[in-house]
Amino acid sequence: MIIAHLLWRNLEQEITTINESYNLVSESNKIIKSDNGNKFYEIRTSYPEIELYEDDIHPNKYGAFFNACVFYQMLTYKKATELKYNGEIEPKTAELLKRVAE
Repeated sequence: MIIAHLLWRNLEQEITTINESYNLVSESNKIIKSDNGNKFYEIRTSYPEIELYEDDIHPNKYGAFFNACVFYQMLTYKKATELKYNGEIEPKTAELLKRVAE
């Protein structure tokens, strides 16, 4: 129970730090901020079986695919769920990542 609480607390600190960094970059450059940080948090808390990181900070193929889905929507104004491309991701996992990216 204590370990789970510490992991949850670390995850909350991580998302706070990520969002603060994204906000700073967005505001100082007058650009639109993506919602990747909150979306990663959603995957990590709702679907912990999907590992998004290669190491402590770099996304693996799932994290990179997920980031691409979020940015695809921002840049094209189209839904990620309409994409047929799954890359090297299993179709069921790819569909879940696309859905959460919306």
